[in-house]
Amino acid sequence: MKNGCLGLIKRQNGRTVSAVESEVKLQGIIVKMAIHNKGDTPIIATVDDQGQLLVRRFDGNFQSILRKKCHRKVSQLTFSPNGNYLAVFMKNQILLYNINRSEYYRHNEGIPLHLSYDSSEATSFSPNWEKIYVPNKDGVQIFDQSHFFSATQFEKKVTENQALFRNESQQLWPLQFIKLVENILKMHQK
Repeated sequence: MKNGCLGLIKRQNGRTVSAVESEVKLQGIIVKMAIHNKGDTPIIATVDDQGQLLVRRFDGNFQSILRKKCHRKVSQLTFSPNGNYLAVFMKNQILLYNINRSEYYRHNEGIPLHLSYDSSEATSFSPNWEKIYVPNKDGVQIFDQSHFFSATQFEKKVTENQALFRNESQQLWPLQFIKLVENILKMHQK
């Protein structure tokens, strides 16, 4: 393997059977990594010490799917159980990327889930990704996120929370919510 590249090595009975390396040279040292290894093609997400997020699919060769600069320190990377989403945990922010929409992730800014809680390394999702457990100074907050992964549930949630659009005393929050709604609708588009 060349220095500064990501590689996969297949071993059987203590011997190297095959080795493949990424064409993309890494900018820095990998500090966080997540692998989704269900199905035929493993997906590998890495963040280096320069804040460069790279997501690659391996189908005999490395295929770059997503490349983003993270402007905050990444504390954790996690794939959804089906491998369609990647959660990037940073202080006070969790960004969610739909990695299966090639036409979308080129300009994908992620979907901020929660901005006001400490999403430290202890933050995690339930096994089905419907709940997020976020530590804070009073204990653990549990958030229901099931509406992010189903267009029907999302539309229902928006309908239930229409009052947020009419709340004139908090002018900034509705604008953030509208942007969030637009991003989630893009994520669900076919």
